[in-house]
Amino acid sequence: MNSWRNRLITVALTTGLAVGCQMVTDQAIVLDPTFSRDATEFRLQKPTWTIKDDAYHQNFGSFQINELDLSGKSMRQQQMGSDFVLGDAGDFMFQFLFNDVISLDPQWVNTYNVTGEQDYEFNVQMTAQPAVHSNCKMLYQGQAEETVGNEVNGYNRLINTELMSFLGCVVTQNGEISELIVERKHGSAPKFKLHKGKTKLRIEPVETALYKTNERWTPTPMPMLEGQVFGYNFFIDNQQVAAVTIDSQFPKIWILNKQEPAQQQWLVAVAYSIMMFNWQDDWQRSPHS
Repeated sequence: MNSWRNRLITVALTTGLAVGCQMVTDQAIVLDPTFSRDATEFRLQKPTWTIKDDAYHQNFGSFQINELDLSGKSMRQQQMGSDFVLGDAGDFMFQFLFNDVISLDPQWVNTYNVTGEQDYEFNVQMTAQPAVHSNCKMLYQGQAEETVGNEVNGYNRLINTELMSFLGCVVTQNGEISELIVERKHGSAPKFKLHKGKTKLRIEPVETALYKTNERWTPTPMPMLEGQVFGYNFFIDNQQVAAVTIDSQFPKIWILNKQEPAQQQWLVAVAYSIMMFNWQDDWQRSPHS
């Protein structure tokens, strides 16, 4: 078990997740042991009360996340069609003839294409460094199914399914512009495009996790959904330079120490842009969120 401890980066869960009769107190992802040895770990707080935008402000190490501006989520829907669905008691003629003695429970089922968008921006401050600014737009696409009861005491039930979501961010540092693009499809791990000048960065999702129960680390104690992601690793020229874990009440960022302060600050901006995307993409959270 000590070998696992040397390789695990843990995240505490405040929700007290129960697995059987045991309580999960920590969550972990496996990082390269050399990277975890040479990197600094920073704890962040996932906001729980988000009426004001400053709930997303952070202070960790020599970094500060501030000046955050989050727009409201704009959703639009276009009706695709409607179907009239009768109850389950027999075929149509049987129900029509004997509707006085059985419950037809007829329903209208309306289907819609749904699109939405949301914007956010923030600054990353670092001691003795100019601010790094990230300006992001999220786009959503999905479908909704509305079931409307046709009886006297009618009802309305709406089920949303997100099919895909996109993130586009422009990160500005000392006048230099970087672009981050994320594509997430329902049931699949996200795809990333990220570059800074001529430098291309690779981001790899972490799809495995371990949990701590009764002071012991065990493999994922619940069925994992396809495409579920617990964090991300960042690479430049095959060298890991950062990591982030997101599926926890206490997300963390790791930054490789042997980098210039400006590079570390830029990586924090990219990592927090992805964190915000994960936190806001909750219209109907995909398995990977």
